[in-house]
Amino acid sequence: MLFPMLTTHLPSSLQCMYQLVNEAPFMSTTELETVVSLCYRALDGSNYDARYAVAQLLGNLCATALNSRPGTAPGKKKTEQ
Repeated sequence: MLFPMLTTHLPSSLQCMYQLVNEAPFMSTTELETVVSLCYRALDGSNYDARYAVAQLLGNLCATALNSRPGTAPGKKKTEQ
């Protein structure tokens, strides 16, 4: 009973995560592997809308990870001025 409800709302949840990637730097750094793993699991038995939302999220996640913002690179600390 819970699974059909989750698959119905999956695209909405993925759109929320899409926006979170833009706002939370940890999504594309420390949590990158976890998010990608969840995306692949979400593809199992999903419909077109869910697959499309997963593709958008993975694309945004990869682009954000490869084009890191200043001050979010691992090992770099912000200096106060």
